[in-house]
Amino acid sequence: MKIVLLPTLLAAAAVGFYGQTTNTSLDRSGKTLREANSLTASFIQISGVSSPINGTLAFSKPDRFRIETPEHLTISDGKTIWDLDKSNNTYTEDPATLDRILENDTISWAAFFAKEPFKDAKRIDAGVKRVIKTIPVQELVIERPTGKSVTVYLDAKTGVARGSSAKKGDEDLTTFATKFELSPTTLPADTFNFTPPAGSKKTEKLVDVPFSKVAAIFTTSCISCHAQGNSKGGLDLSTYQGVMAGGRSGAAVIPGDAKNSLLLQLVNGTKQPAMPKRAAPLSAEQVKAIQNWIQSGAKQ
Repeated sequence: MKIVLLPTLLAAAAVGFYGQTTNTSLDRSGKTLREANSLTASFIQISGVSSPINGTLAFSKPDRFRIETPEHLTISDGKTIWDLDKSNNTYTEDPATLDRILENDTISWAAFFAKEPFKDAKRIDAGVKRVIKTIPVQELVIERPTGKSVTVYLDAKTGVARGSSAKKGDEDLTTFATKFELSPTTLPADTFNFTPPAGSKKTEKLVDVPFSKVAAIFTTSCISCHAQGNSKGGLDLSTYQGVMAGGRSGAAVIPGDAKNSLLLQLVNGTKQPAMPKRAAPLSAEQVKAIQNWIQSGAKQ
């Protein structure tokens, strides 16, 4: 019996040792990042069938960072964080946090600021060895508490993270540093200054609104005319699927584009007939909730 079990025990021990090895590799990368006082990188981002985009980032102790792509610029001087949307020349200004660094596209370098960015990982496994942009890397697949995974790419030569890959919506987003430098010297403070571009407009930071909140508004003010079996204009607002299906006039909601969404235009009165048709107009707070829900992606 002992002889039969021996291969199984050896296999289990090997798996345990392999897991410890991958954890150790991640720990070494984190230690190297934490010991540096600045990090600069040029990176490429690849998502689905979209054309690759190039970006740059700069981190400096104790808590300053700058991340720039053709579409966005995010800067923090440690006290304030600015986020510029270049597509419409608007920006937000808020008290600084490190939350942006913990997003999937930059989390592979989060150990520069945070001691244990993957402390909540359910599992860490070694993936395949591969070459990205002529750089040999080792994959580490990290399962988060949500059940979703992030793949971190460790430079086979230095052992330091060069990038990551994770789901963004329905697509895989890969971020990889083609140039990467750690330094014992902090970066000049003016690297993290923000000057609003000419003609730019400061806006409020978008509040992520759950569908349950707008569903409650629809239930109170809309479904007497827009529900299954009684959907005026073919629009059913009693379910998420109904809202997203739209009606005879077409799509009611364009995720991420509240301004051009028919539903918002009808409830804020910019398009006639204003809705609700046979009830009191929605309050400014209710209209804002619907607007923010749509603008933040109209998620279920």
